[in-house]
Amino acid sequence: MSDERNKQLNRFLGAAFRLRRLSVGMPADRVAAETGKSTAQVYRLETGQSWRLTDWIAMCEALGYDPDRAARELAETMRLFRLGHRAPSPEAFGTVLPPETVGAT
Repeated sequence: MSDERNKQLNRFLGAAFRLRRLSVGMPADRVAAETGKSTAQVYRLETGQSWRLTDWIAMCEALGYDPDRAARELAETMRLFRLGHRAPSPEAFGTVLPPETVGAT
């Protein structure tokens, strides 16, 4: 994946997690406390800093988003990127996969 697509994906993830955090009414300092990160680190992730798997899982768990489903969403988003599609809007996070695939292995 090109550097630009990596940056796009990081920005998408950050924006999606920020929207999720805001939708559940959780302040960044509480996410920081629950993930063991500083508030500044949470904000950096939300603005597109590179993500590590441990960041991903911690943010999912803190925000009540199933990490398995989130991983499937990410995999589908990356598949679309490889096919040349633009990143979906962050508002679409959680809707990339059709509902019937939830829990499918």
